[in-house]
Amino acid sequence: MTRRSKKTPPANTLRVGMLGPWQGLDPWEAQDLSGVIVRNQCFETLYHRRGGRPQGDRRYLANDLQLETIGPDGKPRYTMRLAEDLRFSDGRLVTPDDVVDSLEHVAPLRAMAKITAAGGRRLQFTCYDSDALLEPQLAQIWSVIGRRSPKFWLGTGPYMMVEESKGEEGQVLVLERNPHWVPVARKPPAIERIVFSTFKTDASGQPTALREAIEAEEIDFTLVLPREVAKGLQGVRKIYQPGQSTAFLAFNCKRPWLDRPEARQALSAAIDPWAIARICHDNPAAFAARGLLPPAMAPTQRSLPKYGASVATAALEAIGDKP
Repeated sequence: MTRRSKKTPPANTLRVGMLGPWQGLDPWEAQDLSGVIVRNQCFETLYHRRGGRPQGDRRYLANDLQLETIGPDGKPRYTMRLAEDLRFSDGRLVTPDDVVDSLEHVAPLRAMAKITAAGGRRLQFTCYDSDALLEPQLAQIWSVIGRRSPKFWLGTGPYMMVEESKGEEGQVLVLERNPHWVPVARKPPAIERIVFSTFKTDASGQPTALREAIEAEEIDFTLVLPREVAKGLQGVRKIYQPGQSTAFLAFNCKRPWLDRPEARQALSAAIDPWAIARICHDNPAAFAARGLLPPAMAPTQRSLPKYGASVATAALEAIGDKP
């Protein structure tokens, strides 16, 4: 939600409102919405997904992941080479050791391979299994590259942290444009400075202070104001989007029988997506699950699946070898 301000805000500055205490950013452990937003502005990964496929970022990699050798035990070793001028936001060159230290924070990668720095700005991934798939993990949003400075974490993203303090309310974080960021196809950020302030909820758990700050035109943008509170505000632009909590269905495919698509389809037919969305939202039509995948993985051709007891029963009966 963005404020259409009548007052003159600080020059080229976006003021963002958050809820709850700010405990400091750990780029690899950020789970809350505010932490993820900050991480995505200040840190980037060596791989990105394009058209659903992980691809190496040409700004950061001189050579993508390539098979180097296969050991006598059949386990592969891959290598990649960093771009010559990849730098952190303080101007320091990103070294293979920096990347190794960063990726050691990523548990799935640690479980897949031993990562080491090699000569010529190369990294080596010695896999523990013959069928390890490294690229999808390198493209995950938490597989970022960062380095700790005396005050805060440094990254390679479009913004950099210049002020940070832990606290339950007030200004806690300031970002500024990273002068060493390489835009390539993307344009440099239009906003020069982003100021994050956090607010406490009141005794009844409502975000009254944040709402009042928006009404007073002290905050320009927030993602955390509940729908029932936001709908009463005037002079603001409101955008409602499906949340991950109600926009897709998830199954543990490691459980016996659930690894079969027809079983998951049958079970999902017994779930009323409208009823689930209605629990959380005034307008369930905009938030009901419209497929078995998250919206970001299937943004088009999404239609509400057929559901109901009879549909689920027929789908289960069609499966021949049920447990």
